[in-house]
Amino acid sequence: MAKQQGNPKRGWVFPQIRDESKPLSEKGYKKSWAKITEYAGLKLHMYSFRHNFISKLIREGMNIKLVATMSGHKTTEMIELHYAHHFPSDVEEAMSVF
Repeated sequence: MAKQQGNPKRGWVFPQIRDESKPLSEKGYKKSWAKITEYAGLKLHMYSFRHNFISKLIREGMNIKLVATMSGHKTTEMIELHYAHHFPSDVEEAMSVF
């Protein structure tokens, strides 16, 4: 079993290998990510995970203010603009009554 990197209870999600108290640099993660996706034959961007996370929270009906806070936004405006298509439809909800 591979040794777990970092400390899941605190610290960085992507720490430096040589110094886990520091975050992995943008250059470092991009280089690592490029190697991983090339090896796996995938065309994924790290942003895809963020988008998926936020989209799932919204589809599950999570409070929009909490979603904005968890994703690092000060207001809900960006969530409303970029993820509105994931909000449960009022029409679908109304029709489900019948």
